[in-house]
Amino acid sequence: MEDIEKTDARVYELAYLFVPTIDEAAILGRFGDLKALIEKEGGTFVSEDMPKMIELAYEMSRVITNKKTYFTNAYFGWIKFELDPSKVEALKPVLDRNEEIIRYMILKTVRENTIASKKPIGQGMYKKRVSDKKEPGVSETPLSVEEIDKEIDAMIEEKIEEKADVEVVKEA
Repeated sequence: MEDIEKTDARVYELAYLFVPTIDEAAILGRFGDLKALIEKEGGTFVSEDMPKMIELAYEMSRVITNKKTYFTNAYFGWIKFELDPSKVEALKPVLDRNEEIIRYMILKTVRENTIASKKPIGQGMYKKRVSDKKEPGVSETPLSVEEIDKEIDAMIEEKIEEKADVEVVKEA
Protein backbone atom coordinates (compact mmCIF):
# COMPACT_ATOMS: atom_id res chain seq x y z
CA MET A 1 0.00 0.00 0.00
CA GLU A 2 2.86 2.39 0.83
CA ASP A 3 4.47 1.77 -2.60
CA ILE A 4 1.23 2.78 -4.34
CA GLU A 5 1.16 6.10 -2.48
CA LYS A 6 4.79 6.72 -3.39
CA THR A 7 4.10 6.33 -7.13
CA ASP A 8 1.42 9.04 -6.97
CA ALA A 9 3.95 11.58 -5.70
CA ARG A 10 5.36 14.15 -8.09
CA VAL A 11 8.49 16.26 -7.93
CA TYR A 12 8.01 19.98 -7.25
CA GLU A 13 10.28 22.92 -6.69
CA LEU A 14 9.48 25.75 -4.30
CA ALA A 15 11.38 28.95 -5.16
CA TYR A 16 10.97 31.80 -2.69
CA LEU A 17 12.13 35.28 -1.73
CA PHE A 18 12.45 36.11 1.96
CA VAL A 19 12.32 39.74 3.09
CA PRO A 20 15.81 41.24 3.56
CA THR A 21 14.97 42.47 7.06
CA ILE A 22 15.43 38.97 8.51
CA ASP A 23 18.64 38.72 10.50
CA GLU A 24 21.29 36.67 8.68
CA ALA A 25 21.59 34.36 11.69
CA ALA A 26 17.82 33.73 11.68
CA ILE A 27 17.56 32.92 7.96
CA LEU A 28 18.61 29.31 8.59
CA GLY A 29 15.64 28.95 10.98
CA ARG A 30 13.19 30.31 8.38
CA PHE A 31 14.62 27.87 5.83
CA GLY A 32 14.09 25.05 8.35
CA ASP A 33 10.49 26.17 8.88
CA LEU A 34 9.79 25.83 5.14
CA LYS A 35 11.31 22.35 5.10
CA ALA A 36 9.27 21.37 8.18
CA LEU A 37 6.08 22.55 6.43
CA ILE A 38 6.80 20.34 3.41
CA GLU A 39 7.81 17.43 5.63
CA LYS A 40 4.59 17.79 7.67
CA GLU A 41 2.57 17.23 4.47
CA GLY A 42 4.57 14.06 3.73
CA GLY A 43 7.16 15.49 1.34
CA THR A 44 10.60 14.03 0.81
CA PHE A 45 13.50 16.25 -0.24
CA VAL A 46 15.39 15.83 -3.49
CA SER A 47 17.71 18.86 -3.35
CA GLU A 48 17.86 22.41 -2.01
CA ASP A 49 19.78 25.65 -1.97
CA MET A 50 20.15 27.78 1.12
CA PRO A 51 18.74 31.33 0.87
CA LYS A 52 21.29 33.91 -0.29
CA MET A 53 20.96 37.69 -0.41
CA ILE A 54 20.47 38.93 -4.00
CA GLU A 55 19.61 42.21 -5.67
CA LEU A 56 16.19 41.99 -7.33
CA ALA A 57 15.80 42.78 -11.03
CA TYR A 58 12.98 45.17 -10.17
CA GLU A 59 11.33 46.59 -7.06
CA MET A 60 8.77 44.25 -5.46
CA SER A 61 6.15 45.01 -2.88
CA ARG A 62 4.42 43.05 -0.14
CA VAL A 63 1.78 44.06 2.39
CA ILE A 64 3.23 43.53 5.87
CA THR A 65 1.11 44.39 8.91
CA ASN A 66 -1.34 46.32 6.70
CA LYS A 67 1.41 48.46 5.18
CA LYS A 68 2.76 48.14 1.64
CA THR A 69 6.52 47.65 1.82
CA TYR A 70 8.91 47.80 -1.14
CA PHE A 71 12.02 45.67 -1.58
CA THR A 72 15.03 45.85 -3.89
CA ASN A 73 16.95 42.99 -2.19
CA ALA A 74 15.81 39.62 -0.87
CA TYR A 75 17.04 36.23 0.28
CA PHE A 76 16.50 33.81 -2.62
CA GLY A 77 16.40 30.04 -2.13
CA TRP A 78 14.72 26.92 -3.44
CA ILE A 79 13.73 23.44 -2.33
CA LYS A 80 13.07 20.50 -4.67
CA PHE A 81 10.81 17.91 -3.09
CA GLU A 82 8.51 14.98 -3.85
CA LEU A 83 4.91 15.21 -2.66
CA ASP A 84 1.45 13.94 -3.47
CA PRO A 85 -0.27 16.46 -5.80
CA SER A 86 -3.35 16.69 -3.57
CA LYS A 87 -1.18 17.86 -0.65
CA VAL A 88 0.58 20.63 -2.58
CA GLU A 89 -2.55 22.78 -2.32
CA ALA A 90 -2.24 22.66 1.49
CA LEU A 91 1.12 24.47 1.27
CA LYS A 92 -0.23 27.52 -0.55
CA PRO A 93 -2.38 29.12 2.21
CA VAL A 94 0.45 28.79 4.73
CA LEU A 95 2.95 30.37 2.32
CA ASP A 96 0.48 33.15 1.42
CA ARG A 97 0.06 34.12 5.10
CA ASN A 98 3.79 34.16 5.82
CA GLU A 99 4.70 37.88 5.84
CA GLU A 100 8.41 37.06 5.65
CA ILE A 101 7.98 35.70 2.10
CA ILE A 102 7.82 38.40 -0.59
CA ARG A 103 6.97 35.95 -3.37
CA TYR A 104 7.08 32.24 -4.00
CA MET A 105 6.50 29.83 -6.87
CA ILE A 106 5.72 26.11 -6.84
CA LEU A 107 6.65 24.36 -10.08
CA LYS A 108 6.29 20.80 -11.31
CA THR A 109 9.73 19.55 -12.28
CA VAL A 110 11.81 16.40 -12.66
CA ARG A 111 14.01 14.63 -10.16
CA GLU A 112 17.17 15.09 -12.26
CA ASN A 113 19.40 18.11 -11.84
CA THR A 114 18.14 20.83 -14.20
CA ILE A 115 20.51 23.62 -13.17
CA ALA A 116 22.10 25.20 -16.22
CA SER A 117 25.85 25.43 -16.28
CA LYS A 118 27.37 28.86 -15.83
CA LYS A 119 28.93 28.79 -19.31
CA PRO A 120 26.42 27.72 -21.98
CA ILE A 121 27.62 25.24 -24.57
CA GLY A 122 28.96 26.98 -27.64
CA GLN A 123 29.65 30.28 -25.90
CA GLY A 124 32.74 31.91 -27.29
CA MET A 125 32.84 29.74 -30.41
CA TYR A 126 32.79 32.79 -32.66
CA LYS A 127 34.97 34.96 -30.46
CA LYS A 128 37.24 37.24 -32.44
CA ARG A 129 40.88 36.58 -31.95
CA VAL A 130 42.75 39.75 -31.13
CA SER A 131 45.88 38.52 -32.89
CA ASP A 132 43.93 37.82 -36.13
CA LYS A 133 42.23 41.22 -36.27
CA LYS A 134 45.22 43.42 -35.45
CA GLU A 135 45.21 46.76 -37.25
CA PRO A 136 48.48 47.92 -38.78
CA GLY A 137 50.23 50.61 -36.76
CA VAL A 138 48.18 49.91 -33.59
CA SER A 139 50.25 49.43 -30.47
CA GLU A 140 49.31 46.82 -27.86
CA THR A 141 50.83 48.88 -25.05
CA PRO A 142 48.56 51.48 -23.45
CA LEU A 143 49.19 55.13 -24.30
CA SER A 144 49.84 57.85 -21.74
CA VAL A 145 47.58 60.89 -21.47
CA GLU A 146 50.16 63.05 -23.23
CA GLU A 147 50.44 60.59 -26.12
CA ILE A 148 46.67 60.47 -26.49
CA ASP A 149 46.51 64.30 -26.53
CA LYS A 150 49.18 64.39 -29.26
CA GLU A 151 47.24 61.83 -31.34
CA ILE A 152 44.01 63.84 -30.98
CA ASP A 153 45.77 67.10 -31.93
CA ALA A 154 47.26 65.42 -35.02
CA MET A 155 43.82 64.13 -36.09
CA ILE A 156 42.25 67.58 -35.61
CA GLU A 157 44.99 69.24 -37.70
CA GLU A 158 44.48 66.60 -40.39
CA LYS A 159 40.73 67.34 -40.51
CA ILE A 160 41.33 71.11 -40.63
CA GLU A 161 43.71 70.69 -43.56
CA GLU A 162 41.19 68.46 -45.39
CA LYS A 163 38.46 71.03 -44.82
CA ALA A 164 40.71 73.86 -46.08
CA ASP A 165 41.42 71.89 -49.30
CA VAL A 166 37.68 71.39 -49.82
CA GLU A 167 36.94 75.11 -49.33
CA VAL A 168 39.63 76.07 -51.86
CA VAL A 169 38.11 73.74 -54.43
CA LYS A 170 34.69 75.35 -53.88
CA GLU A 171 36.06 78.87 -54.49
CA ALA A 172 37.70 77.96 -57.79
